[in-house]
Amino acid sequence: GAILGIEAIGSKGLGRLTPERTPDTDGPDYNEGNGPDGDVDEVDFEDVDPPAQNTFTLKEHKAHHDSHVEDTRDYWETQGYDVDSEISFGMCDGNGNCRADLVARAPDGSLVVLEIKTGNATLSSNQRRVYDFINSGDAYPRGQKAQDLGLNPDLRLRDQGYPNGIPVVTTSFPGLKK
Repeated sequence: GAILGIEAIGSKGLGRLTPERTPDTDGPDYNEGNGPDGDVDEVDFEDVDPPAQNTFTLKEHKAHHDSHVEDTRDYWETQGYDVDSEISFGMCDGNGNCRADLVARAPDGSLVVLEIKTGNATLSSNQRRVYDFINSGDAYPRGQKAQDLGLNPDLRLRDQGYPNGIPVVTTSFPGLKK
């Protein structure tokens, strides 16, 4: 059935689909199969202003994100950490992998995973799952960059000196503005 507030392109141009209210329930009338013809009862098409067009390219968004990654790297390095970028981690069954923006090693050898988000970006469902495994110590490091950090891709983090996992710090920055 129709869902209140869906934007759609119709014969009148861009608009918003809104179910018509019925006098008997004062609720939306869009229960499929309940109309006399077994279809959705009336749906109004209201004209609305088109959404603001994104005037930034994917390349501009990436450059903006990358600049915050570099600023974050610089900050952690001034705190005495060695920082590397794009280290991969995965789950034991191979069904989830993700690449952290940065991994920082403290002077005492401990690690912290740094994920940078810009604008309205949030962790993907895969990132949330794998980062939970990193936090618990159940993730596996992946790839040469992880090996260069001294991590063994054949062992869970908890089995190579991180029994409580590695903390994951997510930092958000504002998006692009014109």
